[in-house]
Amino acid sequence: MDSNPIDIYAEKEDKLKELQAQEEKLKGLQVDIYAERNAKLKELQAQEEKLKGLQADLAKLNAKVENQEPLSDEDTKFVSGLGWLTALSVTITAIAASLS
Repeated sequence: MDSNPIDIYAEKEDKLKELQAQEEKLKGLQVDIYAERNAKLKELQAQEEKLKGLQADLAKLNAKVENQEPLSDEDTKFVSGLGWLTALSVTITAIAASLS
């Protein structure tokens, strides 16, 4: 039994529309993934800037220690406040792992 050419055309049109809808959905997902990765990258870059500042502060403290200079109260407070560094490093590791 032969199918009507109009019916065949209509079926192909429906399939094409379905494929186009799926393609649009995939494009939307790609944009979402890109936006999420971009946000994570920006967060990681912000954390990197914080680490650079911390590295500079630690280099200053290290120079004082190497030159046997006395540490100021501010230096002592800084050293005692480094507990958050562990949490920061865990956060950075988690972000970096999620990017791969």
